[in-house]
Amino acid sequence: MAGRGDLKDPRGSWTFAPARSGGTLATYALDIRLNRALALLRKGVRGPAEARVRTLLVDRPLEGLKRVAEDG
Repeated sequence: MAGRGDLKDPRGSWTFAPARSGGTLATYALDIRLNRALALLRKGVRGPAEARVRTLLVDRPLEGLKRVAEDG
């Protein structure tokens, strides 16, 4: 059972398409459903807390994709 501060069923997905430059355009989509407590806090999250959330939800998936792509 999820705790009161947990996200509800976060889902991320990648899509890849040819880029005009000849490379590949990678798009990351993230669907997050907030529980009631987090929904109330979402507008007030700023500063270090916002940076930490961004790191967990955006930066890490990008770093993972880069690692996989570079490793071949």
